[in-house]
Amino acid sequence: MTWCADGDAPVTYDLLVRGGRAWLDGRLQAVDIAVEGERIVAFLRPGTPARSRETLDAAGRLVLPGMIDMHVHTRDPGQTHKEEFLTATQAAAAGGVTTIVDMPSVDPPTHTLEAFLAKREHAATRCVVDWGHFVAATDPVEIPRMAAAGATGYKLYQVRGDPRLCVESAARLLELFAVVAATGRLCVVHPGSPELFEALSAAAWARGAPRDHVTLCRVAADELPWRVGAAVCLALQERTGVRLHLAHCHAVGVLAMLRAAKAAGRAVSGECDLRFFQFRARDLHERGPLFTPGGFVLEEPGRGEAIWAAFEDGTLDAITTDHAPHLRAEVERQRQDAWSAPWGNPQLEHAVPALLTDVASGRLSLAAFVRATSEGPARLLGLYPEKGVLRLGSHADLMVVDAAARWTIGRERLYTKCGWTPYEGRTVTGRVEATVLRGRVIMRGGEVTAPPGTGRYIAAVPAPGA
Repeated sequence: MTWCADGDAPVTYDLLVRGGRAWLDGRLQAVDIAVEGERIVAFLRPGTPARSRETLDAAGRLVLPGMIDMHVHTRDPGQTHKEEFLTATQAAAAGGVTTIVDMPSVDPPTHTLEAFLAKREHAATRCVVDWGHFVAATDPVEIPRMAAAGATGYKLYQVRGDPRLCVESAARLLELFAVVAATGRLCVVHPGSPELFEALSAAAWARGAPRDHVTLCRVAADELPWRVGAAVCLALQERTGVRLHLAHCHAVGVLAMLRAAKAAGRAVSGECDLRFFQFRARDLHERGPLFTPGGFVLEEPGRGEAIWAAFEDGTLDAITTDHAPHLRAEVERQRQDAWSAPWGNPQLEHAVPALLTDVASGRLSLAAFVRATSEGPARLLGLYPEKGVLRLGSHADLMVVDAAARWTIGRERLYTKCGWTPYEGRTVTGRVEATVLRGRVIMRGGEVTAPPGTGRYIAAVPAPGA
């Protein structure tokens, strides 16, 4: 870290973050952070005389890199009764998230150049945090066209849902992986085996299990479909060299395969979203389908510990939210037939407090938290060290948190359009008090002040040689 000595400072900084302990060089250090324009320009010893146009008081607080969430469903376009770019990014800002990457599962899906360009134009005047987009890699003709237009990366689904996005055939995946590999960009896959999921579902019903949310979550936690899908993806990655990123890595077997592939030096990475390691079966029984498809992963001995260990040793590169808002009435339909109802939950506003609670309890180290929420995603997207770290010259993307604040989450002041949170009623330790995006305070005291259009599109940097 480079200190700015007394007298070296310009007459007036644009922003000073005063009095906090910031995560610098792998540890917390007492420091004042000086910002000019969009970037960090100096680290000042606490109390160094300096003037600024704006001051952010971080006394007694932690200053951490803003979260980069690589797995967000804005529902825009086509499902904007649930969420839209403005409300999703306001929820992100409220939760300390400074960059999101949106998914292609909208209507129409982002699987052509024309759909991608229309989505970018639409979002440009609406987002209040920086954003990227993983386009659908379903058409080998469209893949290079979207790369040339600045696609952040690609997304594929092995699971059935929107038939326009699902790719079950291994032969087809092999073809698509090879085309994506030539672009040098990340290829995110939702792994799974639809046939096995359907067989496990049918077996549960044959045993007399109801078609409700509890049965669905029990089936969704079964490792077998996840392991089979991931094994296919990893085998095809070895053949094609594609930069494979596996979503939803909560199965012990998947974590073992991912760890082995990394040890072999292959271009693979993985993430796990909060719903699989934050919710338990009692949540489903007591409060219903607000937590689907989570709940049963943590009921299996050792499985939660395997996820925590994977965050600590770097097997998992990212913690994501899989922010997937639906109206409360829509998810309540799971009580009658979860297989025909939508599932998912809003996460952006309360992911960081939930994770800071894990840090406070000792389940997750602060180093792993920072690595998996900021540095890891920034590296995968080719944005590091401009983003994902507090460093001279980096974007001043940060959050100020009160790591000791103990409070109970309610539904007051929610920015997500669906109007509910699965964390309602949960007591957490840790509160986001301010969010700064590229040197601009966009949230303070729970109030998002950034106007629509503040956010900037991010096009990921392809791998060298692509």
